[in-house]
Amino acid sequence: MLWKYLALSLLAEHGYSQSAAAPMLRFTCSQLVVDRLDPLVNPGVVPSPHLHQIVGGNSFNASMYHPEHDLPTQSTCTTCTFSEDFSNYWTAVLYFRARNGTFKRVPQITSEGLGGRGGITVYYIPAMNNRTSVTAFKPGFRMLVGDANLKSPGTAHKVCHRCMPKSGDNSNINCGPPDDQTLPTGFCVGGIRSVITFPTCWDGKNLDSPNHQSHVAYGIGSKTNDVGPTGDCPSTHPVVLPQVMYEVMWDTRGFNDKDLWPVDSSQPFVWSTGDTNGYSQHGDYVFGWEGDSLQRSMDARCNGDTCSVLKTQSNEEAMKCNVPKVVDDDIDGWVETLPGEPPTHNFTGFRCTYYTDLSPGPLKKRADLFLSVVNWDHLCVYASAQRNGINCVLLPNIGLGYNHMVRILEFTDAVRWIARLRLPSLTRSDSDDATESMISEYITTSLVESTTMIPVPRIHAVESEFHPLINARFMLMDCLEGNVGMDLGMQVPSEHKASFFAEMARIHITTDCEVFARIELSKTRLPMIGTINGKNSDGTFIQGPMRGIGGPFRTAGEYFHAWAENAKFGMDKNLMHDSCGSYADEIIPSINSFLDDFRKLAEKLSICNEGPFPLCHGDFGHNNIIVDDNYKVLGVIDWESAFAAPWEVFASFPLTLSATPPKMDAPWNYDDDGNPADEELRQKCGDREVYIAAVAKVEAEEGMMGELLISKSLRDERRQHLIDAMRLFENGKPGWYGKLIDEFWKGDEKT
Repeated sequence: MLWKYLALSLLAEHGYSQSAAAPMLRFTCSQLVVDRLDPLVNPGVVPSPHLHQIVGGNSFNASMYHPEHDLPTQSTCTTCTFSEDFSNYWTAVLYFRARNGTFKRVPQITSEGLGGRGGITVYYIPAMNNRTSVTAFKPGFRMLVGDANLKSPGTAHKVCHRCMPKSGDNSNINCGPPDDQTLPTGFCVGGIRSVITFPTCWDGKNLDSPNHQSHVAYGIGSKTNDVGPTGDCPSTHPVVLPQVMYEVMWDTRGFNDKDLWPVDSSQPFVWSTGDTNGYSQHGDYVFGWEGDSLQRSMDARCNGDTCSVLKTQSNEEAMKCNVPKVVDDDIDGWVETLPGEPPTHNFTGFRCTYYTDLSPGPLKKRADLFLSVVNWDHLCVYASAQRNGINCVLLPNIGLGYNHMVRILEFTDAVRWIARLRLPSLTRSDSDDATESMISEYITTSLVESTTMIPVPRIHAVESEFHPLINARFMLMDCLEGNVGMDLGMQVPSEHKASFFAEMARIHITTDCEVFARIELSKTRLPMIGTINGKNSDGTFIQGPMRGIGGPFRTAGEYFHAWAENAKFGMDKNLMHDSCGSYADEIIPSINSFLDDFRKLAEKLSICNEGPFPLCHGDFGHNNIIVDDNYKVLGVIDWESAFAAPWEVFASFPLTLSATPPKMDAPWNYDDDGNPADEELRQKCGDREVYIAAVAKVEAEEGMMGELLISKSLRDERRQHLIDAMRLFENGKPGWYGKLIDEFWKGDEKT
């Protein structure tokens, strides 16, 4: 077994006979919780300054004062292999910092040769000389190794890191070469190992000390990579303790991608303390073995994760033990700041002006009626239940979009959630569509959150069917402290355009590069054009039809054919003549023939007819981007229209920058040289050029080449104009659609 190899190799390193038994307990303690609590350094403080990963007994909480809190009697389960061990063990948490400045928690894996769920591999090591006896810790004992505020190398090399190979590197497990106090600077194919080694000498009196360290000491003459109690205990600390050691395996393999690392290839990992060097990793220990069980195991010189004098449990039983998270930090998604760090954005309040500025009419009437029929008190009760009974109130702000009303729920612990409620259709009953749309949105948002660095609010609850007590369909999600374009007049101030467009460009590219590329790498591709409705057990996605078009489709040509078969002009025929004015005799025939003409070029429209296909937001623009007061992007919302799309549909301008193609637009909007005559249109054309430049810059930074570049697609006017025409046609925009058809065929003849 692997642990036996480890133990024998350690004995050999320190001059002991390999014929002797290797006396070390080495066992898994699976994850109990990841939370911002620290009952040793910050007892009773909620939240503590930084995040920890905690294992052991389930009586863990923010206080744990001794003797009131006795771990063995107050715990009902433990995540550790030995079921008599209700101790708690915790360390800082490792994060990956991407080149765009966002953070993601690094997952943990179990050490080689052991099972479980992440957590910590714990060692208890008696003296290896088989002569020195050790005294087990007493009830209430606790200690700390390391310093969360350390910014430079510590005096004692007892906290270290190793860049692991795929398997087999088990030499010098106790901070010996090639371990280092600093984090590795390159890719680690086996992840990063963190080791924390505790002192082995006790003053025999104090269960704790003010700094949680002075009551214990390392042996005089002990070496950096010694294993077990070595050296001589000083007279001030005469009692020999078993050596406690933590081994934590951080699964950094998913971040071994140069395109994710900083442009200068600098080390991207950071501890939850904010330390990018590695010096601040630390380990906390609170003893909680039942009765004399630990002493028995040390006297018996038990080995590995089996011991005849101890009770054990299966990994499956250990993994059932957990406690609910207390602090409502996002610990799984991409975040802008580490948990506990102050937000970096500026925010002076929610605007929510779209609803209040609505003029009397169908939209206003629908919103007012919806406000009156929703049972808001029941919504608060429902939300409170999702957070284990923490009460909440409804804030007065009312956000409104075309399909949704948004309300803010504030809990008594200051956490805020958004309630996003589906409005009834203005034109028809769409209960089936609404249900499917909400399910697809939830699945797609979860996919984006888990596979990209695109910021999205985490969804906590979904009621896609009409809730009889609340009288609505709805989602509950994180509240991002910012506003969307609908409430900001759909305008981007000139001083913020460059930075805002740059962030939009990176999101646009990320949707393709990260969702698309990572799906490919995980061999769960999006082979068809269609919505995402679920996930199979093998990791592939279940794709479904798009509203009003059908599908899913295997080629872009099939999709464009289906669109032409099902699309309808968005204006009543009785109004078309008056809307077109003196140009009616030219425009109306152009509108009427557009679908037939479009169908004829459907197979030629895309430069990438077959999949896999990139994920398209479906309504990407300022209207669905939450920004702070400086227009820093906080989140992208409203993924209900998202689908795997043909390249040209995906790689088109955001709605913020959408415009009518000049050839189909009213002639008076352009001068004789084809330049925009209107200042607003001139500004939009200029903004589009800025956006293309921003996209090209990101593509260059990412080292992207080839034909499938968004910047190239944005400059391919004959295709882009037809993609724009699809949207304008459904919206009922009059224009010379036939000119765009002619433009495409002329370009096709040239190529």
